[in-house]
Amino acid sequence: MGQDNDRVTWSAYNNRQWPPLYLIDKAGHIRFVHIGEGRYAETETAIESLLAETYPYSCRPIPGEAVHTPREIKAPRQVSRGA
Repeated sequence: MGQDNDRVTWSAYNNRQWPPLYLIDKAGHIRFVHIGEGRYAETETAIESLLAETYPYSCRPIPGEAVHTPREIKAPRQVSRGA
């Protein structure tokens, strides 16, 4: 979760719909994208899969998902994790 009051990150990811969800791996690659609400079970599975990966590793998609790389975008540096 990040704060983006000036829409810098929103623009960098070329977002056009709300809410966008991007899961970014430990190397900074976009590995899961979902636009809109729902798909909570699939999102949780993707999160668990990414957290279980060791680094470094070879980049591979989450089962059932395509790899999304709209641009060579790195994860924002200011990322907070919920408790």
